[in-house]
Amino acid sequence: MAQSSTDNGPNPLIIFVLLSVVIVVLGMVGFIVLIVASTSSAGGSQLLGDGGPYNLAQRIVPDDDTPPKVLLPTQIGTFKRDILYGDLQDFKMTYTSGDYKINLEGSQEVNISAAQAAVADVSRVVGLGAAIKRQLNQDPSYFLVNKDGTIRFSWSHGRWFYDIKANSQQALDEFMKGFKY
Repeated sequence: MAQSSTDNGPNPLIIFVLLSVVIVVLGMVGFIVLIVASTSSAGGSQLLGDGGPYNLAQRIVPDDDTPPKVLLPTQIGTFKRDILYGDLQDFKMTYTSGDYKINLEGSQEVNISAAQAAVADVSRVVGLGAAIKRQLNQDPSYFLVNKDGTIRFSWSHGRWFYDIKANSQQALDEFMKGFKY
């Protein structure tokens, strides 16, 4: 007696299992790529949790009653301040050291969200695409850009908002070494 062979082709259950495994593996790889891309790029953002530029997260948040002469001293490192315009609610001044020039403006906002919104406003005016580093809607929020030879660095920490225009990256770096907020 001869056996008859009934070859119906590949088993559909095995095909289903293999396709499911391939789809799950591809989905996991895609998810990992998405996580890595969102934490490392975001238009020049630094990785979250690294403290931001100039270690903003580790800097002091001034008390509400910090005197202006403490928050905005007449000298920071080698930088000397000109006239302080305004008060802690809304201030403006220029610091200079040789050829370095820092225009500093800022304010004490009504709450943390308002301070973060002030940084976001600067980023919208200047343009997000030009950002070197940015982190918005978090504490600290920051926006750093080099546009047309002027370095613009805006940040918030707690209720405080600061906005610097520096004539060079070196000027900003030197100033931020001495500015503790």
